[in-house]
Amino acid sequence: MSQPTQPLLDIKNLSVHYRGVGRRPFKAVDDVSVQVNPGETVGLVGESGSGKTTVGNAALGLAPIAAGQIIFDGQDITHASHKQRRAVSADLQVVFQDPYSSLNPSRTVFQTLVEPLLVHRKLTRKESADQVAAMLEKVGLAKSAGARYPHHFSGGQRQRIAIARALMLSPKLVICDEAVSALDLSVQAQVLNLLLSLQQDLGVSYLFISHDLSVVNHMCERLVVLYRGRVMETGATSGVRDRPAHPYTQTLLSASPIPNPGAQRRQRELIALAARPARPEAATDACPFANRCPLTIDVCETTVPPLTKSSAGTLAACHRKDEAAVAFTAAAEHLEDAER
Repeated sequence: MSQPTQPLLDIKNLSVHYRGVGRRPFKAVDDVSVQVNPGETVGLVGESGSGKTTVGNAALGLAPIAAGQIIFDGQDITHASHKQRRAVSADLQVVFQDPYSSLNPSRTVFQTLVEPLLVHRKLTRKESADQVAAMLEKVGLAKSAGARYPHHFSGGQRQRIAIARALMLSPKLVICDEAVSALDLSVQAQVLNLLLSLQQDLGVSYLFISHDLSVVNHMCERLVVLYRGRVMETGATSGVRDRPAHPYTQTLLSASPIPNPGAQRRQRELIALAARPARPEAATDACPFANRCPLTIDVCETTVPPLTKSSAGTLAACHRKDEAAVAFTAAAEHLEDAER
């Protein structure tokens, strides 16, 4: 199946700077490009502080854009006015990490869900009530939930309400910012399956921000791996997962917990292979992972590597990406053979 020629969301060479201590600018995001096609789920992954949420906030107009361009549904929204943002919000919505803090505790669920309809749609009271009731049913809640307040619900139920609010206007794209990380594992699975089911029914696209690789493996067709505000690797989820070409991606995968003692032991050994004591922070003209990477050579500390295709099929910003992909695959196969 061919991909559409125009992405729904096209983030081009995005940079976001904040003023740091002594008023020196801090580069939270540096030259990041991300595309999301209609009906697709793209994952943004990386450790805390990697810039994942900042990318999402920039798309939502909540972060200062120093450079780059954001195109949504063919419209440049890089520096959109308040009026333009209000119009775009019908098609671009967000689900935050903590549903309790993102829901107004003084409003009933009905009042929360009907608000987008009052702002963007000219409906009768009965039509609005019918749409709220239908959306509550879609997210697995009873119609009677509309008369209750957020504190009457569990964390998983509150996140269902947050998802319902995001989908009230049938948006084209929803940015899910750590949408399940605050939930118990069993509830996480329910909410993830709900998101996938709603995507099939509504055709909505997701930009899925998470630090949990097992979650993005379940949800996403493509992944973008961030470290210190830069893209380290990107490609199809299966390629990034099974044959990562960047040492940082390999470190993330090796550190992901698995509920299997044998597999967990293999991962610890893989981490040991990739481990290297962090040296002083990498220079601005170096690979940002150079001070932690086990494969660092001189060029890594003097030149920022471009994002180019690796032998594994992904795009990786690493001077030694092909060697890294081969070494990781060989090490994983060796450890699997040793366990048999």
